[in-house]
Amino acid sequence: NGYNPNITGYPYNPDKARALLAEAGYADGFDFEVRAITDADDFRLAYEAAVQDLRKLGINANLISQNFAGKDGWLEHWLAGTWPYEGFGIGHDLGATMDAGRTFNVFTSCKKPAPYFCDESELPAIDAINGEFDADKRRGMLQDLLAIHTEKAPIIFLLEFEESMAYNPRIKNFRHTTLVIPYHELEVSAN
Repeated sequence: NGYNPNITGYPYNPDKARALLAEAGYADGFDFEVRAITDADDFRLAYEAAVQDLRKLGINANLISQNFAGKDGWLEHWLAGTWPYEGFGIGHDLGATMDAGRTFNVFTSCKKPAPYFCDESELPAIDAINGEFDADKRRGMLQDLLAIHTEKAPIIFLLEFEESMAYNPRIKNFRHTTLVIPYHELEVSAN
């Protein structure tokens, strides 16, 4: 809910990126530490490519592999809202809710303790969305806020992936609700 088909990805434009950096006072670049969970090759390769692209712009980006849990792990910092570095990797999965409102309530909201992105001017819109029960009106409100949020570019989107599920024809009663499979309902037939 809230998908906005009018929002397109940012075009790859290194010259514009350099101009924006110069306009922001970073013509000579800056140091940028990125920590990410890199145990899966697809994500590791995406992070490595992003770091290479940032370096081409003059940003001294450095990728550091991080554990998910444990002392100084990603989860510890996520829960506490303590980010001792400039950038980090995160999967943005809406599967649990299929609702773009999760973006603002969990990932990029001033309501999260020590958020990594906070624009207080968005709070009235977020509150209005959270209180709207008319599905069509709420969808339009989310689409509008997503368009505004996209213009601010608080996130570097690296890759998009699809969720898919497959099962053997012998499996009966297969279904899912927001990607959760009720395994206790599955049956396996002999043929």
